[in-house]
Amino acid sequence: MSRLQQLSRFGGLLFLYYIGLMILSLATGFSGAYLKWHCGCAEAIFGNATSAAQIDCVGPKPGAAKYDTEVEYRFIDKAELERQTEQARRSGQADVKLNVFGWSYNFNRIELFPLLFLMALVLAYPASWRYRLQSLGIAVLLFIPLSFALLGAKFLYQMHLNTTVFSHYQLPVLGASFMRYLSLSLSEARFIFIILLWGVVMVRWEDLRRLA
Repeated sequence: MSRLQQLSRFGGLLFLYYIGLMILSLATGFSGAYLKWHCGCAEAIFGNATSAAQIDCVGPKPGAAKYDTEVEYRFIDKAELERQTEQARRSGQADVKLNVFGWSYNFNRIELFPLLFLMALVLAYPASWRYRLQSLGIAVLLFIPLSFALLGAKFLYQMHLNTTVFSHYQLPVLGASFMRYLSLSLSEARFIFIILLWGVVMVRWEDLRRLA
């Protein structure tokens, strides 16, 4: 089989696997289950990770389309929360009023579809099923922590941008600039890391020599 035929076959399988996984995840409800799991993990990891904010996952944003899910997070100033709680305790008030801000993003486009693309890349690779499944497990285990790391960086940058609730919170200039460019291409950054990750865990030297 010529190099062009091999590349064409790989491209065709990649397309079929990617579309198939998208349809399967949406039809079976995996997308919603993955959103809830991811949201819960993000809240557990980042909820109290900083001294400045308490980050809560609200869940799917109300009114979002079924297959265009917006997931929403709520940011609360910890210092303000403590101050208002203490004031309410002293005055005997039952409720605490806080200024919070919310941030939402398209979960499927940013989190789910890049994961499915990585899975399709691995499954379409011309290798034995045993090798593909082993590589798939490694790739997913590496991708998910990376996904949370990118989301954590986005959280910090959103707090940096907010001048109402977190006017006292500012990132270093270099860190803010880096996170700004990373945040502007949150989805694209994932796909870049996916290609690098796929190359590390999947591509073998003998395959490159065969194509050379």
